[in-house]
Amino acid sequence: GADAEADAMIVLEHAPVYTLGKGSKLEHLRFNPQDDGCPHRVVRTERGGEVTWHGPGQVVLYPVLDLTQHRKDLRWLVHQLEEGIIA
Repeated sequence: GADAEADAMIVLEHAPVYTLGKGSKLEHLRFNPQDDGCPHRVVRTERGGEVTWHGPGQVVLYPVLDLTQHRKDLRWLVHQLEEGIIA
């Protein structure tokens, strides 16, 4: 199996986009994405939650981890990520 050295962190800035999580509806938007000339890109995602705006200057981090190589404790994992990113 893979070892912890195979873990990675993807750091990027999305092009301007609204993402719609599983709990969202088009009515949650304050504009109609189906209107001609709508300047906003809207993408449905498989994540939880509702509507999220990703805009210029917003850095997004995606941890790619082999969880079998780490403690199976979500609070610990989130704390480790926060410590590594904020520190």
